[in-house]
Amino acid sequence: MKGNCVFSLVVGVYGHKKEFTRFLDSLYDQSISFELIIVDQNPDDKISQMLESKYQALPWKHIKTGVKGLSHARNLGLEESCGDYVCFPDDDCFFTSGFLDKVYDRLISCNPNGLAVITKDPETNKPLSYTKRNYDFFIDTCDVFANITSISVFLKNTDLRFDEKFGIGGEFNSCEEIDYVYRYVKIYGGFNYTPDICVYHPSPLKLPFAKLMNKVFVNSQGHGAFFIKNFNLRAYIEHIHLRPFAGFIYHLLRLDLKKSLISLISLVSRNYGSIRFFISNIFGYDHAKSKF
Repeated sequence: MKGNCVFSLVVGVYGHKKEFTRFLDSLYDQSISFELIIVDQNPDDKISQMLESKYQALPWKHIKTGVKGLSHARNLGLEESCGDYVCFPDDDCFFTSGFLDKVYDRLISCNPNGLAVITKDPETNKPLSYTKRNYDFFIDTCDVFANITSISVFLKNTDLRFDEKFGIGGEFNSCEEIDYVYRYVKIYGGFNYTPDICVYHPSPLKLPFAKLMNKVFVNSQGHGAFFIKNFNLRAYIEHIHLRPFAGFIYHLLRLDLKKSLISLISLVSRNYGSIRFFISNIFGYDHAKSKF
């Protein structure tokens, strides 16, 4: 039953990151009511053993699933959620003291429909690329793609669910939260963004070069798929072609070869992802899963 607490924190877990304990520890510094729903995709019992031995004081629910997929895990968690609002932290992010209280105060005082906050790297305290704006503004469908990420949004708990084609473990490795929030805004209306409240998460730019380039290539395919699924000609041209091409030229002129390569890979991969999604939906064929 919804309304048993203010926030439902739905976390899909696969693997065993040492940062997960930092996230769990940060929940002890929240005073507003919440529930933690952990959807465990691991074959072992290490997560449940850790929860029972070290975190009995937290209000957690532990759900085991044999299906590996981030969107599937979040949908399972949503089915069990009882909070007025939902959010989707990563297992390697963390909150500061009183973070959830600040989010709730801003929701009630500004716009109860939802809230997006800034994300920062804990070592540098610099904003991550997902949420770069340093001023308050209203998010509608035009702003979703470039201004939110899963760990940064707090939305009303509704019957909306994730498209399981998107997200790690799906046909497309990313954009599950973009698609979810885009549909939320279309159905329920927009919400506010603020840089005054922050979630901390390690910057992906710190990955080794080869892993970073692969991450960009894989994730950008999800971007291309998103803009075909939710087709708008202006947005498609802007985000699939113009922005990555402009980024490539801009960084190349500044002799920033790393960022120029990221933009070039994004340009190619977004187009590839859009073609993959189109073919998959028209002909029921997914090139990424084909043996040929």
